[in-house]
Amino acid sequence: MLYFRVENLLLGYLKDAIAPFGEVLTVEIVPAGGGKNALKIALMLLGESAPITIALGDLSLSFENGKTRLKIGAIKADREWLHKLAVKLAALNPALFAPEIPREYAAIITNYIEKNNLQSASAQKIK
Repeated sequence: MLYFRVENLLLGYLKDAIAPFGEVLTVEIVPAGGGKNALKIALMLLGESAPITIALGDLSLSFENGKTRLKIGAIKADREWLHKLAVKLAALNPALFAPEIPREYAAIITNYIEKNNLQSASAQKIK
């Protein structure tokens, strides 16, 4: 039940963020090995002939200056170019991997992260 709720919250939030670049097809919480979980996001981006899949792990919430941020510590994409771009962007601007989320989502996501230690053992750390 909590999986479904978190997935739907994130799907709604990501649809607006991704809209200029394409469409969010699915958001799923999936096993990532070692008893950990990750977020698996399927996207159909403009100019792509097939969906792109991204796994986000090592997630945490931070509360700074009245803002709630979802920090992403690991990423794995099924397109090498996208993975390399994410690593490069994380080095140039770490704030890109700590997006602000609506405060009303924070309690639900915090509860899920704490209960399930949401992180990915299989996703490569962003440096």
